[in-house]
Amino acid sequence: MSSLTRLFSAAMTQNAEELANQPPEFERPPYNPPIIPPMSESNSAASSIITFAFWTVIIALIVASLLFFLRERGYHFDKNFARERLGTIREWLREVRRRLGRRANSIRRDLMRRPAASISEVSPSPAAKAKSWFPGIKPSSPRDQIRFYYLALVQRASDQGVRRRTSETPLEFSRELKEAWPESNDALDEMTDAFLEARYSPQPIEKDKVLAIREQWARLKGKLRPHK
Repeated sequence: MSSLTRLFSAAMTQNAEELANQPPEFERPPYNPPIIPPMSESNSAASSIITFAFWTVIIALIVASLLFFLRERGYHFDKNFARERLGTIREWLREVRRRLGRRANSIRRDLMRRPAASISEVSPSPAAKAKSWFPGIKPSSPRDQIRFYYLALVQRASDQGVRRRTSETPLEFSRELKEAWPESNDALDEMTDAFLEARYSPQPIEKDKVLAIREQWARLKGKLRPHK
């Protein structure tokens, strides 16, 4: 009996080893994670519209609440004050438009007068390069030179009784200068426009522009008399 048991155990062990060594009848397919489809353009547009509408409603509610709060406490909308402010803004816009028009005309005249550059242009000598625009001051860029002349104009006007306030813009100060010296309106406008361009414009400043501002400053120095 024990011999049969040993034979049966040996047979089962051999069959198990053969089954373990046999290759599997099929391979398990690789796992591919599901691909989430991207959000379509229509969904994105709808989301943007919903977001815009939501914030529009929120802002409208805030404004309505603020107006209700002010009205409950006795504050009223001053139409005359608003009309005056709108008038000031319109005047400022007209002034800016006039200045832009003058600036465009000035650029057009400069382009018409400017001669064509020669192909065989001779480079300036080292002595000419070292020559300074301002005695005792090292040569500076055209942008800095225009700022220098404008600040000299501000100082000259201050010495003659027309001082620029700290909060005053160049355009506002220009109106005061023209009221004090109306005969120099064009020169004052040109110097103010050149300063604004040098101060705020990223475009390079031409040397011809510096020469024109230098000439205007030379004329203004003799015209800015004491103002009472």
